[in-house]
Amino acid sequence: MAQAVFDDPWTPLANILYPSTAALHETFAADSTAVGTGDMASDFPFGLSGQEQSIVHRMYSSSTGTSTEPPYLDCFSSAVAVNPANHELTGLHDLGLETTEDASASDDDLCRAIQSHEEIIQKDERFQRVDVEEVHWQHDIPPGGGFNADILGSDNSDPNELDTLVRQLQFPDDSQEMIGRLFVGHTSNILSIREDENMDPWQGLVWPMTRDCPALYHALAAMTCAHISNTQQQLNLLSMKHLNLSVQALVISMNNSRMSLEAAIATRLALAFAESWDCHASATGITHLNDAQVLIQRAIQERFASGPINSELECLKFLINTWLYRNVLARLTCTEPTGTTIAESVTTYTSILPHIDEKEIDPLMGCGTALFPSIGRLVELVRRVRGRPENRNSPAIISKAIEIKMALEGWVSPVDSDSKSSNISDLIQTAEAYRGAALLLLRQAVPELPASCSISKLAQKTLVFLATTPPSSRTIHAQIFPLMIAGCETFDDDDREWVRQRWELMSRRLMTVVPYRCRDMTIEVWRRRDEFETRHGLRDLIKAHRPFPIISRRAMDTTTLYDSLRVPQSNIDSTISQEGLKPPSAETRSGPRSSDFPDSAAFQKGTDPVTRAGFINYTIKGNMLDVEINSAFFSGPLLPELLRRVMEYLSDDLPSLRSAALVNKSWAAEAISVLWQQPPVEALASSLDHHRQFYARQVRELNFGGSEDGKQHARFRTLEFPRLKRLTIDSYNPGNGEKLWLGQYIQPSLEEFRFYGSEPAEDLLNQLETRCPRLQSVLIDYAFEGINTGRLIQFFDCCRSLRSIHLPSFMDAFVDDQMLAYLARHNGLEELELGKTITYGMIERAFDGVEAPFQSIQRLTVQLKSKAVEPLTAAIKSATNLVLTVDDNELSPLPLVKSLSKLTELDIVFCQEGVWPATDLLALKGLRNLRRLCISSLEDPPAFPAFTDQEFIQIFEHMHHLQELVFQIQCKLSIVAITSLGTHCRELESCEIFGSYDLHGWSTIERPLFPQLRQLDLGAAVSGERASESSSLATNAQVLAQLIAEHAPKLEELYLQDDDEFSNEVVAAFKAQTGNEYNS
Repeated sequence: MAQAVFDDPWTPLANILYPSTAALHETFAADSTAVGTGDMASDFPFGLSGQEQSIVHRMYSSSTGTSTEPPYLDCFSSAVAVNPANHELTGLHDLGLETTEDASASDDDLCRAIQSHEEIIQKDERFQRVDVEEVHWQHDIPPGGGFNADILGSDNSDPNELDTLVRQLQFPDDSQEMIGRLFVGHTSNILSIREDENMDPWQGLVWPMTRDCPALYHALAAMTCAHISNTQQQLNLLSMKHLNLSVQALVISMNNSRMSLEAAIATRLALAFAESWDCHASATGITHLNDAQVLIQRAIQERFASGPINSELECLKFLINTWLYRNVLARLTCTEPTGTTIAESVTTYTSILPHIDEKEIDPLMGCGTALFPSIGRLVELVRRVRGRPENRNSPAIISKAIEIKMALEGWVSPVDSDSKSSNISDLIQTAEAYRGAALLLLRQAVPELPASCSISKLAQKTLVFLATTPPSSRTIHAQIFPLMIAGCETFDDDDREWVRQRWELMSRRLMTVVPYRCRDMTIEVWRRRDEFETRHGLRDLIKAHRPFPIISRRAMDTTTLYDSLRVPQSNIDSTISQEGLKPPSAETRSGPRSSDFPDSAAFQKGTDPVTRAGFINYTIKGNMLDVEINSAFFSGPLLPELLRRVMEYLSDDLPSLRSAALVNKSWAAEAISVLWQQPPVEALASSLDHHRQFYARQVRELNFGGSEDGKQHARFRTLEFPRLKRLTIDSYNPGNGEKLWLGQYIQPSLEEFRFYGSEPAEDLLNQLETRCPRLQSVLIDYAFEGINTGRLIQFFDCCRSLRSIHLPSFMDAFVDDQMLAYLARHNGLEELELGKTITYGMIERAFDGVEAPFQSIQRLTVQLKSKAVEPLTAAIKSATNLVLTVDDNELSPLPLVKSLSKLTELDIVFCQEGVWPATDLLALKGLRNLRRLCISSLEDPPAFPAFTDQEFIQIFEHMHHLQELVFQIQCKLSIVAITSLGTHCRELESCEIFGSYDLHGWSTIERPLFPQLRQLDLGAAVSGERASESSSLATNAQVLAQLIAEHAPKLEELYLQDDDEFSNEVVAAFKAQTGNEYNS
């Protein structure tokens, strides 16, 4: 097999080793009916292998699509062999690259979205192993870098994917490259429940330390082999070998003091994971966790004593959090002596608590990081209870238990469902499940505690939190503890079957022996409990009084709901009368019993209790929606036209578009086409040579911005873009006197052409006029060779569909009397931009003999002398958008635009300062259709000294559709004028007005004053005499910031331009209260 050679700078970014767990095949098989397309694996266009399905899972389980790959790819590279067959629907892997620093965020999102489709549908591209020489111990990792390797694949459809992978690698069993591939592709993937992180901390923070630390490398190798050994038995001995080598190296390094604190802690954690994942031994790794605890206590004393955590301590903070998670769960299941006292463990948990950032989403603990110290204290309490010979708990234990109970019940999720994280709801529900399981365990350990909610109900509600996380969610990786505690309490057969299925799913996802062991223990608990209840004649009695199963199809009836939730009695009575059910008992009618189980923050704010409860009559199973839906309605394919409309509708919603591509092959094909409509240039350049033409056929818009994009013209020279509609070429100098080849872009479909510079190698105008019959818009801002006024006019004449002409400032030499006269007569010209200053004489000569100059013009951008404004505005009666830059202050342009009643956008820019009467501004009051009004200046703003609040109100009282206002004039206005905008312009989204205003007057006005306002820019805010007398400046600023936020609930940015102390305090208080970050 020949090795592919990559000579372009973007290709390495595409060769990333993605996680490949055998997770999604079973998940999709179980949930295939959700999309109505049968078995997802078989219905997907290319019959994905298990490894490719795992790639699908990683890229599509996130709603934001943030790439998680580390930045370096030098360490482990392999060649790529590609089968070009069926590449019509191959994926877009080639587009997965990082943009430059000045690239827009939308380009980043699009790159990631396109990248994820490449990974999904690339069946015929298989990444095969190429023989490489054994590397030396010293890893070739750039300083501070992470680990990366190429994506691995298989031409086989072997169901045992890992076995195929290991056979293909054929490395010696101690090969560092094999370990690295398996660690990145499998092991590190299960150690995080975040779906939108920028970098896996195990890959980005821990793996780079192996370069100088053999002990850590062998520990990670042991951890990786132990993880894989559950399905690859031949790696079990290799895991033991690496574990012993790591321990030996660790002892030597610690004795010689050559090991950093972070590396030592990471080594101990990896060894603890390796021991607990050993499929042939039951161990918790508690010894290594105890050793890590000593190191962590030392780290807290030495590293964190000086102040808050900074970026240099991120690795240490991550390791401490990982130890906290691992230690709590290990001690929960450890029955042998732990080697540390209960007091020591509690002290460590207490010392960690001040350094926990509650708002940060931890890779393992999610948003429940602050819960774990309390759960850790609970675990130590449970161990203490287990060690007591008496059957009762002492007052000391009960006292400790009540403290833990209050801490658990008082915990509030630091994030809510409005967070930008893609799986925030799953993270919140998982944290709530941990809280529920902890309360349940506390009740089981200390039954003396008072409670109004039964153990059974606590268990059921905990299972509800777990059941609301979808099978595809990564949070399932960390749900072992709540599933174990609550699952053992299930009684109904349906509930127990769901628990079994969730253990099976977790086993397939994690590929470790732990879920299997937990499943077996859960089943054993059920068996013993059932046997005890049957032996004592309790089973039938308990079954009659236990509530209905929460997870089963018979989810909830009205009586059960009313017992546990605050559902209005009228709703219950109405439901009973409609369904003919037996009325509830007097005890039930007396009112709902409130539960002491905290509500979940995952529900959106304002959701009513009935909806939150899943009240059956408010679902599709209730009689409020008694409609039978024929499943056959969804079984057939959508018409291609309708399917394309669906995908185009989703074009601005990349997460939904990615999900739509998973439905079936037809949906995938349409989704790919939509994703490729406007790709970043660097993405297309990074694609494989024999794929690039396929991608080019999908492109509708290309925007070459800057020199980096300009370098790709040579690479695209042999391509064709048959669907290209919009093309923008920025200024670019190839160097060495070379010219730019642009013929590949000049296609019959082209409708918009924007050219800012470089000498073309072909006759550009001739190609445009002969090849592009649909050309509607042209912008030329570079005087290339052979261009002149006559040639431009000839070109415009030949383009019969031309509706928009832009000749900015670099084309001034060609905007003369002849050109202006031609443009005034051009029939069908709707949009015009001229960079040259137009004089009154030029207008007079251009209009001479023309009956209706610019008769079709709608959008005009022009710079002109003030005397030329009158004849121009008299001609453009049909204009809707006007941008006037007035070059002098001889005449005021404001009274001259009042006749343009069709204007929706008006920009007037003053180049020179002037003093004008207020009546000039009043001329604008007739422009009632304006959505944007901008009066600005290039130097000092124009002055209207006599302009008053009442005249301001007269101008804007009828502009009900105004959305954007820039009012940069010198005048004396008060808060009355600003308030009137809120009264009359309810659609206002952006407002910028000069002047200082006392906004305290808004305290008596009904809120909100500006319901749609997103940006407010004022000169300054004054503190107000009464407010400043009674409170400090900072307090006054906080009050005013709160008042502004109440009157503009959607406000994202507040600017106060005067650099006085109070204005700065108000802006700072606004940022603090709203959490909005911007450059003020």
